[in-house]
Amino acid sequence: MELNIINYLLDKKKINQNELAKMLHPAVSKSTLSKWRKDTKIIPDKRKKELARIARIGEFSKDHSTQWRELTNDSEKIADDWYWKFAPFIINKKQDFIWKHWYEEIDHDSIWIENIQGMLITLNNAGIPVKDLDFTFDPTREHIYDEIDSNLTENERTSTPVMTAADELLIPYFKTYQIIRFWVSWHITLINDKNLGELQFELIQKIPEVAMYHIHKTRFEAAGTNIDTLTNYIEKSKNETFRLLSEFSKIANTGFDYFRCMTEDASTLYEDVRKHPEASAQRKKSEAEEEFDSLPSLAVERQILEGIKNNEKLLKEILQILNK
Repeated sequence: MELNIINYLLDKKKINQNELAKMLHPAVSKSTLSKWRKDTKIIPDKRKKELARIARIGEFSKDHSTQWRELTNDSEKIADDWYWKFAPFIINKKQDFIWKHWYEEIDHDSIWIENIQGMLITLNNAGIPVKDLDFTFDPTREHIYDEIDSNLTENERTSTPVMTAADELLIPYFKTYQIIRFWVSWHITLINDKNLGELQFELIQKIPEVAMYHIHKTRFEAAGTNIDTLTNYIEKSKNETFRLLSEFSKIANTGFDYFRCMTEDASTLYEDVRKHPEASAQRKKSEAEEEFDSLPSLAVERQILEGIKNNEKLLKEILQILNK
């Protein structure tokens, strides 16, 4: 996310720039930190992770870790199983991907580790029995078909898997989470204003909850959710999110409807992201780079031409020797 987390650390955590610079490993200069804060220099991915961890020092970090250990029975195998099954649904972005080696090893330093933990902790707190969910996320498993599918060809059948109730809940929830994450990144955390740092950070923490607003209750019910607990949790969450967005709208004063993340469906929010001027410009640049990468560079072309000239010269010399 493009949150300038340094603003949050300096304003909310009351850490001065000298202290923060020394908390990084290895430490950086105050000048570098200042450039990161003013957005005149890009914060390296590794440093973003460090800053995020510093921001979570305290009650939130401790509570998060405790809940995750309880949810996974303090088992690395169970935790990794969750990461592996969520991983195929993560949009492949180099800067925040989850694989250390493509489909070989999980990168436990990836930002998605904490994101996946946060989503599952949120669902569990909302009354979803996460420990008992029969999640598969496996398109290669044995498929079961109703009588209505009896006229399908074998090829059609293998391409139409039956989902478990957990899959029907978690897959759309995770996809919605990513859309809202992108939406918040472009419309909320992209604004570099020290007066918004704390609100930006708190709104980021709300994304797993906001994603639940967009999933129909029947999916939760089918997965064995305690609906009363879910209803109360979402109602309380909506009130808190509304308060944060109200404060944010007042300070940002841009005229943009920041409540859209609560009121609009995921497809509309996705279109919001595509229409954002900077997101659109970045997409066009990315498409242009992909097209350019598919063609030989000028340097390569020059190298090829030089090789052809050298070969022609060599052939002439060989022909002269043969003629003699």
